Amino acid sequence: MPTSDKVIVTMGNNPETHDYVEGSDGSFGFDLGKTRGIRGVHHEEIPSSTAEAIPVLFTDGGSRDLDGIYTINYSPARLTIKPASKKVDIPDPKEIRNMTEQTLNFLYQTANGTYEVTFGNGIVTLYPKDEPALTIVTSSDRKAERAVLASGLLTAIEDLGVTPVEIRAVYIFKVFADKPTA
Repeated sequence: MPTSDKVIVTMGNNPETHDYVEGSDGSFGFDLGKTRGIRGVHHEEIPSSTAEAIPVLFTDGGSRDLDGIYTINYSPARLTIKPASKKVDIPDPKEIRNMTEQTLNFLYQTANGTYEVTFGNGIVTLYPKDEPALTIVTSSDRKAERAVLASGLLTAIEDLGVTPVEIRAVYIFKVFADKPTA
């Protein structure tokens, strides 16, 4: 039976509450249909899609620490991130390019923070913008880290227009960092 918690994601002045769910198979993500219902935000222009296997890494801009390899399944009703066992190529942090970006504010249980979500060269990057955001990604609270990952991916897909098949990797910075430009 999946467990559920609430995550509030704010982009601009538009807060949206999502049910963060974890499955017994190790999957996690958002039940978007439950919180949006049939009157909610439907993104017909964003095709439902699945990414084969995407590495998620923590970085300080030089070193990289593999969090895991996941498949990402997105539809307007659900975002599911599931562990995968497939081999993948891991791009170097030097390959990060920021072509598009969006700021998101995140609240999960007692953890909150502001992140900059960027996309370029096939890489989604999450940059913590304040101390609370940095604390989440450097603490041992795995559930909060995963909720941040799901929030960042949802922002990339719905607000930056990225489809899961375009994503080669996700990098989450564990330090305050200057963003590289395109």
